[in-house]
Amino acid sequence: MSKTSKLQHYHLVAGTVAFVSENGDIEHTNINTTLAGDERNVTAKQVGLAQQGIQMRLFERTGGPVDVRDVFIVGISYLGHMTPEKFMHGIEELQQNAA
Repeated sequence: MSKTSKLQHYHLVAGTVAFVSENGDIEHTNINTTLAGDERNVTAKQVGLAQQGIQMRLFERTGGPVDVRDVFIVGISYLGHMTPEKFMHGIEELQQNAA
């Protein structure tokens, strides 16, 4: 197997972010991210990476950094053990249809 074809365990992480809006109010929004790793178990480090990933998705939505007050992990779902290519199969078509 080539390096890009290495099997990894994938998880979908659902979270809620509490942040300060432009008008100074605390707002909450739900955001998903994915984790990929060599083991099926989710470690504390991976939870931290998921929280960072959720914050980055928030920054993409808002157009830049915002004052994040907390990130709550609501759920983690196991998606399977597969290559990155298999995991991403069909995503380009979905992105084209969404545009």
